[in-house]
Amino acid sequence: MPEQQRRLDTVAAETIRALNQTEAKAGTALLKEIAKGQPEVAAMLADAGPLRDFLVAALSLSPYLRDTAGITPQLVTTAICEPLDDSIEQLIRTARDCWRPKDGRTPGEAEVMTCLRNAKRSLSFLVALADLARLFTARDTTRALSLMADAAVAAAIDHLLLAAHESGKTKLKEPDAPSAGSGLIVIGMGKLGGFELN
Repeated sequence: MPEQQRRLDTVAAETIRALNQTEAKAGTALLKEIAKGQPEVAAMLADAGPLRDFLVAALSLSPYLRDTAGITPQLVTTAICEPLDDSIEQLIRTARDCWRPKDGRTPGEAEVMTCLRNAKRSLSFLVALADLARLFTARDTTRALSLMADAAVAAAIDHLLLAAHESGKTKLKEPDAPSAGSGLIVIGMGKLGGFELN
């Protein structure tokens, strides 16, 4: 992690431009809709600075970003208010720990899958914005994506091992750390091993 936290609100003016006027209007309309429930987004829109122009352009250029913002409006607030590095690290931790029992109950497969999908989508959204804003280098971007993939694979393995232990199909040495000493090995080679997933 860099010493100084990178923040989207430091984006330079005209870093990217909207695809066209029609798409820019669609991006602005979405941000106005999000602003109804997110006061920080409303304040950003009222400011009319480089951050607003950047977000309108980003949403105009990427249907994925536009759809994600519409599905999870809170992500826009996170993107504009929180340090990007901290938010991304938290999402990776959330993914890695999603298999862990909570309140004495082990999450089911559907819960783990939902958590992993949400964490991946959120991380992809933040990383894409950081990349488009030129706050992240290509190496930063691929490293974050690789760390999320690693966390998701590890969480899935721990979930499956713990489920097998709880059903009596296997006996784990440490149920609190299912993969430790399990004998199961997953090797991430190539782009994952080199932190270069894209």
